[in-house]
Amino acid sequence: MKRLLSMLVLVCVPAFGQVSLTPFSKAQWFTNTGLPNAGGCLFTYVSGTTTPLATYTDYTGNFTNSNPVILDSAGRADVWLLPQSYTLVMYTAGGTNCSTGTLLWSENGQNSSVTSLLALNNTWTGTNTWTNTATFNAITIFNAGFTANGPANLLLGGQLAGSFSGSPTFSGMPNFAGGFNATTGTFSGVITSTVAPTGSTPPFVVASNDLVANLNVSQLEGLTWEVPGMIGSTSPNSGVFTTLQATSLQLGSSTAQTGVEGTDTNLMSAGVVSGAGNPLCTDAQLGATTVCPTSAKTQGLIITSGICTTPSGGELSCTMGPFTWATAFTDSLYALTCMATAPSGTGSHPSVTIYWTSKSPSGFGLQMNSGSNSAAGANSVTEIDCIGSHP
Repeated sequence: MKRLLSMLVLVCVPAFGQVSLTPFSKAQWFTNTGLPNAGGCLFTYVSGTTTPLATYTDYTGNFTNSNPVILDSAGRADVWLLPQSYTLVMYTAGGTNCSTGTLLWSENGQNSSVTSLLALNNTWTGTNTWTNTATFNAITIFNAGFTANGPANLLLGGQLAGSFSGSPTFSGMPNFAGGFNATTGTFSGVITSTVAPTGSTPPFVVASNDLVANLNVSQLEGLTWEVPGMIGSTSPNSGVFTTLQATSLQLGSSTAQTGVEGTDTNLMSAGVVSGAGNPLCTDAQLGATTVCPTSAKTQGLIITSGICTTPSGGELSCTMGPFTWATAFTDSLYALTCMATAPSGTGSHPSVTIYWTSKSPSGFGLQMNSGSNSAAGANSVTEIDCIGSHP
């Protein structure tokens, strides 16, 4: 009986390879007197317990036997076991489900996987489908693919190729030589890319434009979003923006400029210039600069002190100056134009003529004439504006 039971265990889990043994269609059990155990009962439990554990009518594992399994008139039955340990108990016929029968034997720890092909090192060359939980804890090679409809636990990793439609668990180091394509995935360990730098193949590609939460990209080339580097400090060395928004703007070493609200725009201001200031000239690109050339082309001078008052009487004049230019001209061949901007006088308010008495590259002297009217009174001005232009 036990020899027949061992044969049953050998064939209870089917495996398809290049060659295989012809399985026994039915196992047969006997009574203690050597007669077929006709109508006897085979009870199946979880090993070491009285918890019923199902058996199956064929290799597909889709149809369960009754528990107990009722033997036919020849003491036979089709019994296929799960790949786990059973306690098998055999009774002779008697009453419902052998309730009044005699116990023939009880065997604990019967496990079909002990002698199954899955417990060995196998090479599978066909396409294999596993419809229940499959655990691989030894070397298993699938050359033509592997499809798992239920959970698959691959504990030792290895080279894997095929389709996993269940929820496989990879606790080893699987190597997907042909690529890895998954709709979803959860990785509780560290994901490491071993792609060598090529300048063209990125180690990590995200096709979606959606934001990725907790991606924690806090540094860009060693810098952070809070403390970024200079734009254009390396190639490419210029920045092109469709829109630029800043609370302050600094060009080179100039004073940082801040926004001043206008009616329809923000003007830039660097603060109020105090003191006498510097002369303003144009550079080679006609831009404003305080770095004036050593030889000025055009410059002006406002005179508010050192202005004389003409005596009373016609064609009398007084002399003023000399007045100094901010930047000397190359020579005295510049045009000098002066105008009294705030005249005051008495009587008929005669005209006041201002002309120069002397010119030099660094400055000039002026005369102010009260006019040709001999009865003209004394005249004075409070401000004289002069412009010097050199060709």
